[in-house]
Amino acid sequence: MGSHDRPGFPPAFYLSLLSTLLIFSGMHALMPTLPLYVLHLGGTPADNGLVQWVFALAAVLLRPPSGALADRLGDRPVLLIGALLFGGAPLRYLICSNMALLLAARAFHG
Repeated sequence: MGSHDRPGFPPAFYLSLLSTLLIFSGMHALMPTLPLYVLHLGGTPADNGLVQWVFALAAVLLRPPSGALADRLGDRPVLLIGALLFGGAPLRYLICSNMALLLAARAFHG
């Protein structure tokens, strides 16, 4: 009787589901609070748009090279490194004392 004969999903599926839930919950928890942080640092509502744009631009620009890297190194190492970097990126927001540092942190997060 092989592993495919059992009903349900393998444990790795549930671990993947949980990690995805935690990563994206953290990312989306920033959405309502980040504009307030931008204002706290002396930014304007337009600066908030710039902060959101920098994140999206970095994500779009780095995804193709990340895919090529995954082809060379394998999926698992790239996914683990990406999860660690993405999960730890919001900690960089704690050291931001001005808008330039916040923009750099958002670009790194993207």
